[in-house]
Amino acid sequence: MRKSILFILMAGFFVLVSTTFAAEEMKSHDMQMPDTESPGKLIRDAAVDGYHLSYRLIDLQAQVGTSHQGMDMKGMGTHHLMLGIQDANEKTIDSAKVGYLIIGPDGVEQKVMTMGMSGAYGGDINLSQPGEYTIKCKAVFGEQKLLDDFKYTL
Repeated sequence: MRKSILFILMAGFFVLVSTTFAAEEMKSHDMQMPDTESPGKLIRDAAVDGYHLSYRLIDLQAQVGTSHQGMDMKGMGTHHLMLGIQDANEKTIDSAKVGYLIIGPDGVEQKVMTMGMSGAYGGDINLSQPGEYTIKCKAVFGEQKLLDDFKYTL
């Protein structure tokens, strides 16, 4: 019984610490999209079914190095891909479910579900190999489903 309580307390502490870390990480990067002041490099602006999509790529290793607050970052994504979605009236869509399918130069696929961050959707991806990547995106909100894909060369 004591081991169960200790395990639950430790698990709760871990969730609290990791949530706090994620919140601080998001706070440290002003993730407003598609503002030109946003972090990262704008890699694509597209119009899909009357919506404006803005993709920004943040180089995580250049920004935080290979360790951040004592955590080893080597096994994590090399980049953070952000997507901002606006309707025809420039209203930000902030209630979507967004996922990426990244196909690397070697044909290896990465599937990433994003997290909503201050008007945009972001997820960590691995772009460790030079070459051409195919990036496919699916965004679903209400009855709307947006599909977009493009090539990006690193």
